[in-house]
Amino acid sequence: MNLLEIVRPSENDLEWLMPELFRRSGKLYEECGRWQDAAKCWVQAGEVGQAADIYLQSKDYSRAAPLLLTGGRYNEALKCYRHWLSSVAESNTEGRVKALLGIAASLILGTAKPHKANEEYRSARELIEDEIDRNPFTAGRYWEVLGEYGVTIGRSDLIQLGYEKALFCYSTDHNGERLRTAQIYLDAVRYNRLLAADIEARLAEWRILQTEDEPSSKIIYLRSEPLTVSQDDYKEVFKLNDDRRPFEYIENDFEDRGDTVLDHATGLLWQKSGSDKGLTYGEAKTYVEKLNSEHFADYNDWRFPTMDELTSLLEKQSKDLYINPIFDSKQRWCWSSDRRSPGGAWNVDFNVGFVDWGDLSGGGCVRVVRS
Repeated sequence: MNLLEIVRPSENDLEWLMPELFRRSGKLYEECGRWQDAAKCWVQAGEVGQAADIYLQSKDYSRAAPLLLTGGRYNEALKCYRHWLSSVAESNTEGRVKALLGIAASLILGTAKPHKANEEYRSARELIEDEIDRNPFTAGRYWEVLGEYGVTIGRSDLIQLGYEKALFCYSTDHNGERLRTAQIYLDAVRYNRLLAADIEARLAEWRILQTEDEPSSKIIYLRSEPLTVSQDDYKEVFKLNDDRRPFEYIENDFEDRGDTVLDHATGLLWQKSGSDKGLTYGEAKTYVEKLNSEHFADYNDWRFPTMDELTSLLEKQSKDLYINPIFDSKQRWCWSSDRRSPGGAWNVDFNVGFVDWGDLSGGGCVRVVRS
């Protein structure tokens, strides 16, 4: 037996080793005060109760509630979903759908009185079915939530309805989402041999399409940690020419997701719009915090982009701006998370397509991003 055979873990070892590694990582993150990372590790370790308690401490109800439901803590889950519903913005339809169906599931599983859940379920269905002016990707996500609800409460009719509708919405324009959803759908209905065989056949066909459409280049990873950069060094640090423009422009691959835009080239999810008016740097921070508290687009980890990320949106002039028209045109120049030394913060001016800086009391817009 060689050394590699001695140290290579068996499948049985991995079943024990991986959860244990995540448990230890979770404890270390907790000691460092990195609670979000700790919670993610506890989920991977299968300790959903531990993760739920962390999210509860920070009043992150949207993440705590599903974990409590999964862990059988139905009364706590019900309270969480109700807190979430009361705090979610009216415009966040997906968040409202998830909260309403979560309340319904908690009532059904916890009290065994389905009639009490009917009102929440009907409200959620009305939101899901109201597809006026809704793009296919967003509509697909809402139908997926119904499929997930069916899995949670053991309703095969809702599983099939939700996932079939989602797959129809995604079509060929969102083949990656279609593949992901079909796999989840397949895992949920393996007990139904005929249906499972049909989904497997569709998956095989769509995987061929995905391979044919797959881009040749890999994701471009951009710096996400803020820097403080001096006036003397900014061109070198931000990789700019003498005109304060990028030496190279990224070939973006944008996908419209309703209120957000996903750039497949960088893996970044952007806010399609942004602040409607110029804000001081302090006001801009408050704006970002408000988006997170409202779970904009169902996420609460939005942030200022770094200059590396913000300049990735620059392109040669398109109409009157140096940014793709998929984005709202009101945000003519945007703050970054990178500060200037001495004083101020760096920004991108999409009017003229170059990098500049502004005093913190100046009026810049914000377009948030998440990794």
